[in-house]
Formats: sequence, C-alpha cells, structure tokens
Amino acid sequence: MELKKLSYHFYGDRLLSHQMQESDLCVKVVLLGQSMVGKTCLVGREMDDVYLDDQKPTVGVSFVTKFINLDDFSIRLQIWDTAGEERFRSIAPMYYHDCGAAILVYSITDKSSFENIEVWINELKSHMEKMPLLYVVGNKCDLIEEREVKIEDVKNLCEKYKAEPLETSAKTGQGVSQLFQLIAKQAFMTNNIKKEDKPIPVEKKGCC
Repeated sequence: MELKKLSYHFYGDRLLSHQMQESDLCVKVVLLGQSMVGKTCLVGREMDDVYLDDQKPTVGVSFVTKFINLDDFSIRLQIWDTAGEERFRSIAPMYYHDCGAAILVYSITDKSSFENIEVWINELKSHMEKMPLLYVVGNKCDLIEEREVKIEDVKNLCEKYKAEPLETSAKTGQGVSQLFQLIAKQAFMTNNIKKEDKPIPVEKKGCC
C-alpha cells in the first residue's frame, strides 16, 4: 500500500486510470543509476509530460504503469523507479526479479555516474538468471556544453554488454518517449514479456 501512495504522490491520478485499462502483454521495467541523474524526472516526463526542477531523490522505490499500443497489441510497462543512494541499494535486488528491461541512467555532465553503470550491470548479472534488455541512457543531453562523458566510451560499454545507447533530456523531453516506445517494441520482438492473465467469461445458460 505504501508503494502505491508514493506513486500517486509523484504522478497523480493518471496512474489510476491506467490501472483500469486492459493489456495483452506486460513487461517489467526497472530504472537504475546513481542518485540525482534524473531517473524520476524521466518517468515524470513520460507519464505526465512534466518536469520538476526541485525533484527530491526517490526514497526506496516508486511504481507506475504505462500503456503503449503496438500494432494490434496493448503493452503494459510496469515501471519501477529505484533509489540511487547507497543506503537504499540493499533493497534494489528485490525489484530485479522477472524484469524484462533495465534502464541504466547516467548524467552526461557527471563522468562518475557513467562509470557507475557497470556496477549496476554486474548487480543485475548477480541476481538474475536471464539478463533483461539493457538501455544505457545519458540524461541531461540539453547540457551539451557541460558534457563529461565521451560518446565513444558509451559505445564501447554498450558493445561489451549488448546494450542500447540513448540520450535523453527529462527537462526538454528529448528522446524520452522514444525510449519507452523502443522498450515496448524490442520487448515484444524478443519475447521479454509475459501474457496478461484475463478472466475467462462464463457463458450464461438459458432457463431449462
């Protein structure tokens, strides 16, 4: 219950309407990365098209649901936004279970946040039997003049771990929608999804 209250606080009533929809397929998505790289801001931009300059660090974990229509299917993304602070890392593995995609976020203006990405990948490897789809996302790409992370270094890391490199700006919205659309599409194509259980309608019999 506490988890849902936290989600409502971040993203408002839109989550309630999403939960009422039906979907054909579901993929669990976890956001990982150092504190203050913009994980929560990315989710806020995707869900409600908003950006908060004074967004506080996530405490523990928050959860939202996003529906994406792909061809004849409705895909439900279960998005888990985890805290990046060291004191919360011990609880993060609880949310890796059964995830189909992991968004590994760093800030292009903070080299240490990028260097930390490999730590998160190794965390996933140590706690999962099957690796999820990996997306290495450089946030704050609107601050191009403050860039500390070399594109070549990102490319090499992604080739090593077979991850998708992307850059986003939660502030301007650049690349955010494309990120989640790509996750839905690739999860569908690679079967990193699970079918939603739907109730079987009971046929009513007429009076004898």
